[in-house]
Amino acid sequence: MLPPALSPARKQRERSTGGMASNGAEAAENSAKPLPWK
Repeated sequence: MLPPALSPARKQRERSTGGMASNGAEAAENSAKPLPWK
């Protein structure tokens, strides 16, 4: 379970990214710049 403080922020991210809270933001950055581990 996520802490109450992170819940609302994560829900807003999931809505804007279409269900991918963390991956949505990372995918946007990775598409614009080369992946650091490749």
